[in-house]
Amino acid sequence: MKGYVNNAGKINLTTGQSTYFDVLECWGRLSSDSYFVLFNVKGQPRVVGGCSEYKNGECVELLSSQNHRRLGLGTVMLCVPVNAAGLAQLKEALGTKTVKFGTWD
Repeated sequence: MKGYVNNAGKINLTTGQSTYFDVLECWGRLSSDSYFVLFNVKGQPRVVGGCSEYKNGECVELLSSQNHRRLGLGTVMLCVPVNAAGLAQLKEALGTKTVKFGTWD
């Protein structure tokens, strides 16, 4: 399975603010079908947000949506709804305040 990702800098797991926009403000009101997916890519955590829901353990080949460069094979570690509770779950799982963030293309 392949997934094209737009780089969105980092996301603050306390506030939902990414480098470019407030994720909770933007997506939280749009749909109840939006998810944060935590991937392990080459041993590094990466969160991708959007309308795709995955199951733990699934593998997705992550590609840059801009140049189709391979970002790496991502293994799903956690999939949570886009809301404050979902952010809290990610923060607890990672033990950090910020993480690399992207959006599905």
